[in-house]
Amino acid sequence: MTARVLGAVRRRQLCALGCIVLFAASLIRYRVSFDPTDTVPPGQESFRLARSIAGKGEFANPFEALATGPSAHMAPAYPALLALLIRVFGYQSAGIFAIKLTAAVLLSVQLALFPVFSRALGMGELNGMIAAFLWIIAKVGLVFPPGDRRWPCLHGRIYQPQSW
Repeated sequence: MTARVLGAVRRRQLCALGCIVLFAASLIRYRVSFDPTDTVPPGQESFRLARSIAGKGEFANPFEALATGPSAHMAPAYPALLALLIRVFGYQSAGIFAIKLTAAVLLSVQLALFPVFSRALGMGELNGMIAAFLWIIAKVGLVFPPGDRRWPCLHGRIYQPQSW
């Protein structure tokens, strides 16, 4: 093998190791603990749709004010995943623990793949690793608590910096 081929293999091995480290670091940073008093929140639209799917089998009624019927308010994948977890684990502490754990694992997979996405976009693996580590260090929240009036997304904070 030539030095160039060996260098490419070594680079891919380092990228794979970096992805594994990012995954582990993210799981540690977003660790989920079991709280026996916790329950699935009733108020957010995604959870209301999930409750409707799990309970009645209908993609309907995402709003708290009144029953609005079938909905196109949200994309169906996330409420369907929530509904599956609610149906398997219930509405009580086991259900919300499964939801939080699934969210942490999916976020960890996404962050671990940042270097791969960065390379595919032509920016190199290092940019993806830096971005993922910055995300992990910042510990961007998975879910805002009920009643929290902060912006639920980062771009909202960028566009409205005076609200920090």
